Amino acid sequence: MKQNKMPGYFYIPIYFLIMIILAALALFYVDKKAGVFAFIFCFVLGIVALAFFYYCKNAYKQDLIEFAMDYTQVQKKLVTNLKMPYAIIDLNGKFLWGNSLFKELCDMENNKYISDVFDEVNIDKWNLYAGYEEKNIEGDKSNNSSNNSSNNSSNNSDKAGNDKDRNNKAVGKTADKKTADKNTADKNTEEEVIVSYNDHIYRLEYNLITIDSGMDDTTSNNMVAVYLFDETTERRLKKENFEQKMACGLVYIDNYDDVLESIEGVRGSLLAALIERRINKYFNQYNAMVKRLEKDKYLIVIKQKYISILQSNKFSLLDEVKNVNIGNEMAVTLSIGFGINAAEYTQNYEYSRIAMDLALGRGGDQAVLKDGEKLYFYGGKSKQVEKNTRVKARVKAHALRELLESKDKVIIMGHKLGDIDSLGAAMGIYRAAITIGKEAYIVVNKVTSSIKGTMENIKADSEYPDNVFISSEQAISLHNENTVVVVVDISRTNMVECPEILSKSKSIVVLDHHRRSSDTIENASLSYIEPFASSASEMVAEILQYFSDDLKIRNIEADAMYGGIMIDTNNFSNKAGVRTFEACAYLRKCGADVTRVHKMFRETFDNYKFKAKAISQAEAYKNIYAITDCPSEGVDSPTVLGARIANDMLDIRGVKASFVLTDYDDKIYISARSMGDLNVQLIMEKLGGGGHLDVAGAQIEDMSIGEVREYLKKTIDEMETDQEI
Repeated sequence: MKQNKMPGYFYIPIYFLIMIILAALALFYVDKKAGVFAFIFCFVLGIVALAFFYYCKNAYKQDLIEFAMDYTQVQKKLVTNLKMPYAIIDLNGKFLWGNSLFKELCDMENNKYISDVFDEVNIDKWNLYAGYEEKNIEGDKSNNSSNNSSNNSSNNSDKAGNDKDRNNKAVGKTADKKTADKNTADKNTEEEVIVSYNDHIYRLEYNLITIDSGMDDTTSNNMVAVYLFDETTERRLKKENFEQKMACGLVYIDNYDDVLESIEGVRGSLLAALIERRINKYFNQYNAMVKRLEKDKYLIVIKQKYISILQSNKFSLLDEVKNVNIGNEMAVTLSIGFGINAAEYTQNYEYSRIAMDLALGRGGDQAVLKDGEKLYFYGGKSKQVEKNTRVKARVKAHALRELLESKDKVIIMGHKLGDIDSLGAAMGIYRAAITIGKEAYIVVNKVTSSIKGTMENIKADSEYPDNVFISSEQAISLHNENTVVVVVDISRTNMVECPEILSKSKSIVVLDHHRRSSDTIENASLSYIEPFASSASEMVAEILQYFSDDLKIRNIEADAMYGGIMIDTNNFSNKAGVRTFEACAYLRKCGADVTRVHKMFRETFDNYKFKAKAISQAEAYKNIYAITDCPSEGVDSPTVLGARIANDMLDIRGVKASFVLTDYDDKIYISARSMGDLNVQLIMEKLGGGGHLDVAGAQIEDMSIGEVREYLKKTIDEMETDQEI
């Protein structure tokens, strides 16, 4: 606390008198007569100074006090007439004082507490912080006052507890972000929160002031200064500026040629015109510019304020175009990609192109919105139509050979807990690499029961080196600049056998038949993601036919790839198209034996009983979803058994989708299957997984199997409500 320094100014003449006396004393030694006169002068001056001090001190004090009062009145008028709402409140949020603008704005006569005016304000946050400030103040005090400080802290805690009964409203920003140094002498802190009142938006800044008055109860002196800054106009202009930004989009007709081939020539022109009219009509209602780039490709430029409308109606153009039918056998489907919120228009176009690639990679018939790093998906509920052309497979085969020939080593890996499809595809790529004289290795960290037999047969074959299968650690040690990494049957970074090697490698090849997800491997030198394919083994079998005339697949490799196709198609009942059977025919020519493959996947008696028990305990949720749990104890490969149970439950009449939950390795694995009527991939993506329209899965950590079951049901309910499935 500052001391009163007023009397100090009146002692100045006395200090001068002492100096004159010392000078007179020195003069006395020089001349006694002059010294006597000097002492007389000092005596008279001392009498006058004392009289002045005693008789004029009160008058001067009164003048200074009057000046201070006048100065205070000026300050009060300045604060009262301040062109900004300003108020003082106590720690309970009660108004103590407000200037004219604040009183007029907030009606302080009828509203006694600040939380009565602004719903976003929570005084509890301020009170808690005041308690924290008090502790810092008490820590700076001497040890002699420690007992009093403890008592005051207890009393203030009781007070804060009573205040919480009144003020329990949400706060926009917490008081934990205080900027002042808690250990300094300055105990003032500032914070702000955005509030709304009477159709206006304000930035409410509050300054928590701790006044150290020298008393024990420091918290009782705390007050909060509140300032209001009207940001309504500023925010409106910012919103208008944001809404006027241009968003870029691309619209592709997925099956343009196939649809036109299914109808007569005259009707084909009419159908094309009707589709174009639907696209133009849909976007013109939002004042968008629509430019046709090719016969089946369109460029869209639209104001960003309309994007939220497109999102709210879930890009209804996807369904509107499907309704265009003038005798065509198949429905028309679109892929839509939009890019927004980029710094440059060219970057927005790049975003839309990336979104379009993702939409096409996920099978088309959907819209993808790329907002910076965020991705939003809409549609994708229809079943993909198989494409019979092999042009893409031939092009990818030639590109793969060129890439492999440019490197010395080839490291091949599939997904974690590999199955026969990933192993079969890996063996196919292994054979391709060996054919052109490259070192090749397959990464397998954990051997599941579904691939155990095949791997044992390969290891027992003298034609294969001992290190054909390696671990992640060995793969990292073998990797160098002349190594190409080939990823099969998976395109998600965090799901591969060795994610670490992806960040080290500059040459990556991705071959996958699952739909693209938001965490797809992005730095691939060659990417071939074909969601129309039944399996990765089918894709590799097609590639091998165009890879080299010298390539000869061994029987054990052909069996593995044939088995991958058979398992992923559930014995050719799901997603088995013309190209699937053509791939199987090629593998049969290479020595694949159907009987031998079937023997590879026969179940043990115990597993068969586990499967029967799980199916008997299945829940028919909403009469169309079959949900059950798969045991993991005593089972060689619980996840594989779970997938088989999910496949078998589709044979139940009325079941559109099946879900099997398996508790294994501290995770809950979900195997999801459907007959194509319902997109289980969309459901699994909500749970952090992915896959196909009819084959998908997910892995969930830190939840029990019962919690995951309820989470799955809740997700299904929400998606049905939002008409996402």
